[in-house]
Amino acid sequence: MELICQITPINRAKDAKMKVYEINENLMRFYCAFLYPNKSALPMIGERTFFEQIVSPTLLKDFVPRRFEGLCRSFFSVLAQAGRLPGITNIGALL
Repeated sequence: MELICQITPINRAKDAKMKVYEINENLMRFYCAFLYPNKSALPMIGERTFFEQIVSPTLLKDFVPRRFEGLCRSFFSVLAQAGRLPGITNIGALL
């Protein structure tokens, strides 16, 4: 199901301590990042206030950029497989 993916830093591919695992599926990642840790606050403060106070401050700062970085890695992988990026053998992340 590929719910969990391994992110390897591009500059330390051999270092096992630097590998990071993260949730790959967007809905599950959103649930684990925002809803589950704050499950008691949602019914108390309501959806609009929950979004404004808990989700909104970190959504564009941390959540969306990580997803965009994953899309970029996927795009570069497709280009490398098509032979449009000669010499590229590894696509990782800067952690």
